[in-house]
Amino acid sequence: MLESLAAVALICVIFFGALQIAQMYLGREILYHSAARGARAKTVGFNWWMVRKAIYVAAIPNSGNMITPELDDTDETLTALMNSEGADGSMTPWVRLMRGEVQPSNERYQAEQARIPEFMGAGNEARARAVLNYHGWENNAIQYDAGESAALAMIDAGETVIPSSTIEVSVWQSYTNWLPLRKVFYTGDEVRMSGISTLENHYPVYLNESYY
Repeated sequence: MLESLAAVALICVIFFGALQIAQMYLGREILYHSAARGARAKTVGFNWWMVRKAIYVAAIPNSGNMITPELDDTDETLTALMNSEGADGSMTPWVRLMRGEVQPSNERYQAEQARIPEFMGAGNEARARAVLNYHGWENNAIQYDAGESAALAMIDAGETVIPSSTIEVSVWQSYTNWLPLRKVFYTGDEVRMSGISTLENHYPVYLNESYY
């Protein structure tokens, strides 16, 4: 009996450890994607505000609960599908989901589809946050560096900013460990993760940087 309990406990530890590693790997990939979106926005000449919005939108999967708008996240279509698993002899829900035969239909998914374009078109921070906001944006859990601070510091010092030949964007986040048994692998509740992207800088060929 004790041997069986020990075996089950060990299996649980291994399973949750593997799941946590998979979650963190996916989270890091999202940060790399977010950095790439920001770098692409800057290298074609968008201003810093547009770069910031592009980074935030790309990092939505890592941004936690939606604050604005307040919605019910229940997916009735998916719930009904899961409750009917195998009852009619059809494929399992996971197979149908992976094949794209079933699309998410909860209010959050629909709100994101409708509001992301409006968020990207917002002219200021207040308007953008009134359209779409997440917990990870509100508490600055997701942060970035696209070279804006260094450039503004040079301008304040009266120096001339010469655009470099490349654009480098870094995005980092304090990723929260939420799975059971996480203390077996990590001492803290958060893990610092980052993503970076470097692209050729070609906007200076046809645009003048205004730094606003």
